Amino acid sequence: MTILVLDADPLVRASVARALRPIAEVVTAATAAELATWLRRGGKPSAALLEPGRCGDGVELARRLRARHPDIPVALLGAVTAEPIEGVDVIPKGEPATWEAIFAFARQPRVRRGAAARREALVDSEALRLAATAKLSARELEVFRRIAQGERAPEITRGLSIGTATFRTYAHHIYAKLGVDDAEHARIKVWEAGNVSRRPVVT
Repeated sequence: MTILVLDADPLVRASVARALRPIAEVVTAATAAELATWLRRGGKPSAALLEPGRCGDGVELARRLRARHPDIPVALLGAVTAEPIEGVDVIPKGEPATWEAIFAFARQPRVRRGAAARREALVDSEALRLAATAKLSARELEVFRRIAQGERAPEITRGLSIGTATFRTYAHHIYAKLGVDDAEHARIKVWEAGNVSRRPVVT
């Protein structure tokens, strides 16, 4: 699961990203243009948490995301727009309930996808456990989680905005630390550790 976080304040971006990383991959940006570039490169978000911005570019990005991906939860952080956007939530900034609302919002995609989400969560859980045992770095963990979920090299390089050579370097280190030869054996290790069915889940 990939959550987009847009906020001009680096401290807010860092805090939200750090809080959400245990349950999702987080892509942060200071401007809507940065996230738009990530999307053009083939990034596939599961949810988006956007600050409106002084120029309202976050609001415009929210509209575009809703038009292109109507099934993706989108929320504006600390915003009350003059005209509410259909399907876009608003999470007030700086209130005692803000963090609770952010976590509830971030968990929506998993709840909506039912059986597929439970399988994804189980794979993530086992990937995290194996990563801790193998002492993977933070970046290696990001790559490993995607490998464990069945993504192929082109998807991973697009999603993480890294080059093919960089991906191969990370993959080589990951396989060496896990004691496997390739991506397929890495996935088998995760599946066997968590007794996860390899059959695709139809929802």
